[in-house]
Amino acid sequence: MEIAVLGEFHLSPGLAAVRELCEGLAAGRELATCCQMVCDFALTRGAPWAAVWAIEGEDHHPVASVSATGCATVPPGPDHLGADVSLIPLTRAGELLGVLAIGPHEGPEDSLASWYPVASALSLAWSCIRQDAELEDTRRQLGKRELDLGTLFGISQELNSSLSSETIGQTLLLSAMGHCGVRAGMVTGVRDGEHRILAQQGVTEAHRESPTLRAAKAGDRFTPDDPQSRPWALFVAMHHGGAMSGLLALGPKLTGRPFSREEVSFLQALAEQASVALANAAYCEELEETLERERRIFTEKEKMRRYLSSATMAHVEGDEDTHEAQTVWATVLFADVRGFTPLAEKFPAQQVVALLNAYMSEMAEVILSHGGVVDKFMGDGIMAFFQPQYPEDNEAFRAVTCAIAMRQAVARMNQEGVFGDGMELRVGIGLNSGEAVAGNIGSLDRMDFTLIGDTVNLSARLESAARPGQILLSTSTAERVGQLARTEYFDTLVLKGKAAPLDVFQVPG
Repeated sequence: MEIAVLGEFHLSPGLAAVRELCEGLAAGRELATCCQMVCDFALTRGAPWAAVWAIEGEDHHPVASVSATGCATVPPGPDHLGADVSLIPLTRAGELLGVLAIGPHEGPEDSLASWYPVASALSLAWSCIRQDAELEDTRRQLGKRELDLGTLFGISQELNSSLSSETIGQTLLLSAMGHCGVRAGMVTGVRDGEHRILAQQGVTEAHRESPTLRAAKAGDRFTPDDPQSRPWALFVAMHHGGAMSGLLALGPKLTGRPFSREEVSFLQALAEQASVALANAAYCEELEETLERERRIFTEKEKMRRYLSSATMAHVEGDEDTHEAQTVWATVLFADVRGFTPLAEKFPAQQVVALLNAYMSEMAEVILSHGGVVDKFMGDGIMAFFQPQYPEDNEAFRAVTCAIAMRQAVARMNQEGVFGDGMELRVGIGLNSGEAVAGNIGSLDRMDFTLIGDTVNLSARLESAARPGQILLSTSTAERVGQLARTEYFDTLVLKGKAAPLDVFQVPG
């Protein structure tokens, strides 16, 4: 707006009055009060009316005005003034702050220039008051910024003190909702490319099924309070490592007001801190899952070690999914409880199971202590095998020694009444040494590491022929044991599946 002096108003204010007015303006702290003082001063000097307007670009707005009783109404703005109105620009450092308008009247013939000291004092007061206001506003902004930073720091410490994604999400959500005063909110975290809800408050089905929420999860951006995002009002994406790690979604504010730029900046900073905390929590959760998985595997392996030798464990661990088999040398042991069927018919099932568990546990311990491998439990029967653990190792001797220890263990358990109700067990044992096929036998879903072949079958036939408490050996086992253990010829037997009779040895005792 171009301001010009539209006319001259002749006034001869006393110097003392002008000085007093200027001093009052210099002490003023409110713009409206200072402007009103100038308007009142003009009225005392005979002006019918006076007004001050603030100028901002092409716009203006009234600051103060006054009119004498019975005089014409003050014009609504400087654009509606006549040519006989005195219009004085109020400037400071080349900037137009406003205009002072004084209504026409007849008075002393003083130059309009006599008003310039007043206009200058008002302009100076105006500038100082505005600077004070700007300084105070800056102080308030800095104070709020300091408060926000302190709040952000405190929340960040709380976020990073937790290694739970759910706890971090809950902390982020409650902090964001409390800071901005919203009625609904949700925090999601991205895991394996999928968003999962970490925390939610005041969320309805409309919130959960919102197409805008799905779009925001996919990476679309929306301006705060975008009407298209209803019932949501704000989405703040969290990123870590160049990828989206989560999403903060907030509903409208309880006050109905839009989100301010400062609030959005605060939430973005808060979400950035949360993304780091969520990344750390995800890493720890994955580490815990890995450790738990390793712990389960270790536990399963430890269970297997109770029944398998170190050599067998190495085979299973190194090639657990293969169907390839290999020929190995082994001494195979079969042991079976004699008269078990009548025993099972005589006593309750629970008691029979407890008996078998006690027997099998003791036999497994004996076998393992002699370096054997428990291949399988078959009802009341046990199959185990012994392999050379080093070139000079005599696995047959260990197998025979194990069979003797098994027989002694059963006798001790009978003597101690371990099986209860006067029950006693008698066991027959058969051993044979030779080559057998070893490998994982079964399907892709279920496999067992075992030995098969004629060596295994002959051992089972010897066990079937053994009387209660008897240990029968094949010729190959007896010859391999030699003088290391006491053996003796027992008989020549025709065993099932064998065309020719076989010499059979026994371990006396």
